Amino acid sequence: MKGDRIAFIQNGVTTRAEVVETLGPPLYEFESERTIGYAWETEGVSWGYTVLGAYHETCRKHDGWLFFVRFDAGNKVNRHGKARQLETESSRETVLRWLEKPSE
Repeated sequence: MKGDRIAFIQNGVTTRAEVVETLGPPLYEFESERTIGYAWETEGVSWGYTVLGAYHETCRKHDGWLFFVRFDAGNKVNRHGKARQLETESSRETVLRWLEKPSE
């Protein structure tokens, strides 16, 4: 998901229906937080070596990013942004950490 794809989202204006219609069904739904989530992007780094023309991976680091949209009681966007999902946390833990941070 790229920045230009979410440029239409405006806090207090864009509705949940408009977000889902434009971005498609969310990957995650957090009902009690009135928040939905999408895969944002991933960045991978790997280390390895080549022996006789064959590459052997010894270590891989994978960072996943999630894009969240939170709605008010009237189903209008009141916050949106991305958060890095740590390898050790669930998507729910990621959204809760994102919600604890002040809005950007």
